[in-house]
Formats: sequence, structure tokens, C-alpha cells
Amino acid sequence: MNPILDGIRSEYVRYKTLGEMALAQADPADLSRPVPGGGNSLATLVWHISGNLRSRFTDFRTADGEKPWRRRDEEFIDRPVGRDEVMAKWDVGWAVLFAELDLLTDADLGAHVTIRAEPMTIGLALQRSVTHTAYHVGQIVFLAKQWRGEGWKSLTIPVGMSKAVNQKMGYDTPDEVLEIATVSPASPEARALIDQLDAELHERYPGIPTHGLHDRDIANPLVTFIVGRFRGAAVACGATRPIESGVAEIKRMYVRPELRGHGFSKQILSALEDGARASGVTRLILETGDRQPEAVSLYRTAGYAATAPYGEYLGNEFSRCFEKRL
Repeated sequence: MNPILDGIRSEYVRYKTLGEMALAQADPADLSRPVPGGGNSLATLVWHISGNLRSRFTDFRTADGEKPWRRRDEEFIDRPVGRDEVMAKWDVGWAVLFAELDLLTDADLGAHVTIRAEPMTIGLALQRSVTHTAYHVGQIVFLAKQWRGEGWKSLTIPVGMSKAVNQKMGYDTPDEVLEIATVSPASPEARALIDQLDAELHERYPGIPTHGLHDRDIANPLVTFIVGRFRGAAVACGATRPIESGVAEIKRMYVRPELRGHGFSKQILSALEDGARASGVTRLILETGDRQPEAVSLYRTAGYAATAPYGEYLGNEFSRCFEKRL
């Protein structure tokens, strides 16, 4: 286990996801749209972030982070480009970063690297890189929101939900406790939540297949599907399905975006765990994706440990799998 590096990686993933969700809301013509006053366009910001990550993390431990082959000034040249080219450039830099992070352990953080002829620890170099990346991703989010206007979909906590941010533990009032009910996954309220979940996953992972409940699971009496109702409306869901004796998999965890931040996901997860425990399950496993940092944080906080990919997730570069002993 590498708790420090896992935390650093999660922050990179969080900002990568924010950037991608913001870029996805920008019209293609806005990607290269000039910014009044000579500011950087969305495409320019992508070129700079990618160029910086590629330079810093190529031969990270053996060569200066500012590579002689990097043409930094060219990253800031205005360029008419389409969405495919922008996202391809974006992915190149992140791929180099994550490949290097996967080679490091917490024990390496005190070792030294060189950035622009300045020796520093790997820990400090990563700290600077996360800060630099977050700074420019913030610019991407701001600019994409300006171009999108009234059609913008909030990437974090929507207006009116600030109260939830201040909740550290528990729930302020009884109406923030879900009514948990077991339903058929084929029921109308279950299907509505599943459809919303699938739409969000397709937005976060465009063109990448997602893995839900199979048709055979719908009729399986050992599959448990629960919904959480808030003020009479189904707003959250989750399921467990048996894998083998004593082992079940958590599936279809979802809370409607406008109601996130109330701790509803924790309530659904706790209810699934209680039900699994009562049915004799001693180990729960699950899969989420690297573009869902909030889900990764939820599972880690709830005591789930990272585990190797399994089953249909083998070979999926986006999958992050976890387990918990009950």
C-alpha cells in the first residue's frame, strides 16, 4: 500500500476528470476560440498542460524535467483544432504522468530529481506538478463555463447545495435520511435511476463500454437492488449480486447529481453492506473508474482496499477495483 502516492494520484485523477468534463461541455468551435485580452484558449491550455506533463515525467528520475526537445513557447500558439485532436493531445501528457506514477512507491518520495536545474525531492516535485496542473484546469473550467453560458452543468456542488459541504458527519435533519427500500431492478423507479447513471457514465467515458447488471441478474432472486427515497422520490440506488460462496459484488451505486453531498451514497453503501452481512456474505468486491474520484474517495473512506482487477474488468485501463471484509 502507498497511501501518500494513492492520494496524490487521486488528486491528479480528480483534476483530469474536471478538465475533461469541462471540455466536453464546450462546443467544438469554442475549443480554439480567442480569449479577449490575449488570454489562452481552451486548446492552448490543453497543449500547455500536456506538454508540461510529458516533459516533466518522461525519464522522470534520470533527466531534468525540462527536456531539451520541449518547445514550450509553441504550446501557446493559437491553433484551429477539432475535439479529437484536442483530446488526443490531452491524453498524451496524462498517459506519461500515470505511467511514471505507477512505478513509484511512498519510499521513493524522499529521493531527488531535477527540475530546471533545481534539485528537489520527488515529493516536492509531485506537489508542484499537482498545483500547476490544478491551476490550469481551473482556467479550463472557468473558460468553458463562460463559453457555455446558461447551458453549463455544474461540475461540483450546484448552487443551493452549500449546506452539504459543511456537514462533516451525520445529517442535520431527519429529512436528510433516506428511506431505503428493496425493489426489482426492472421497476420504473429503478430503471429511471439506472438510465441516469448510464447517461453520466457515457459522458465521463465516451465510447467506452460500461458494465451494469446483466439480463440474467434481473431475474436472479439472490440479486438485491435497493433505492433510497428522499421526500418520497427515488434519488439513489445500489445493488449486490453473488459471485461465489461468501462473496458478492456491489453494482449500480448512484445518487442524483443535484442531491450529492448529503451523505446519501454512504447510506446506500451501508444498507448494502448490512444486507450482504445478513445473507452470509463475508467479502464485498466492486469496480469503479479512474474518472470517478468521488466514488474512489467514498470507498476508501468506508474501509475498502484496492485489489486486482477481476472478471470482466481484466485489462480495462480505466477500472479501479476494491474489496472489503465484512
